[in-house]
Amino acid sequence: MAWLKRLFNDSIATWKTYLLHLLEPVGGLFFLNCHYEVSDYTISSQFYHELLLWWSEFRESFPSESDWKNTVWNNKEIRIDNKPVY
Repeated sequence: MAWLKRLFNDSIATWKTYLLHLLEPVGGLFFLNCHYEVSDYTISSQFYHELLLWWSEFRESFPSESDWKNTVWNNKEIRIDNKPVY
């Protein structure tokens, strides 16, 4: 999970800039703190789509650390017109 440390630090990198660009419409890095369903969002990069899918599945394996499930925004359990709220 070294990529997470690099993602949240202040350095500038091409891979990070592109990911931030993709996540900008849904809250930027805050999106990673949400209980999202990847299929609800249009992520044009297959790599980042799979990365976000992996992240959502990975953190579900730690049930004791589930504060992110209580976030209202981009929560797959909270929907309006069958779409996530942001």
